[in-house]
Amino acid sequence: MILQEIWEKSLSRIEEKTGANIFELWIKPIKPVQLKDQQLTLEVPNRFFKEWIEDYYPTLINEVMEGLLGYAVTLKYRIAEKQAVEIKRIEAKLENRKTRLASRGIYLNPKYTFENFISGQSNQLRGPRQRQWRKHRAKFITRCSFTAVWAWGRRILSAQ
Repeated sequence: MILQEIWEKSLSRIEEKTGANIFELWIKPIKPVQLKDQQLTLEVPNRFFKEWIEDYYPTLINEVMEGLLGYAVTLKYRIAEKQAVEIKRIEAKLENRKTRLASRGIYLNPKYTFENFISGQSNQLRGPRQRQWRKHRAKFITRCSFTAVWAWGRRILSAQ
């Protein structure tokens, strides 16, 4: 028997033991990858998936596979998180930006930029008020002969 046929038979037995809901959600997405030297490699969608299976059904797949094959099998899980090209590109861009900032001694999170700022219901008033304040501040500073600067909690006045 080939691996896929064995896995299909094991799925029907696992469904009987777990029930339809748990089977559809947690067992059906698992894909068999390889059966070699009494080790079965299974591909799971993500790390959380793997941990959930190990926590709630640690021996179920082993028992069913042992019943079908006639010998004990050790399980190995392979996580198959598929990332879109766009996500990888964005992550590379963020990492590049983070590296450039770190080389200048600036350790900020590059995710938090004005391009990523989301204007929602909770901060709708803030945006117009800040623009109004900046405009007022710019007029005030151009009329004054000094600028107030805050550094390390102290106010420093500098002449213009």
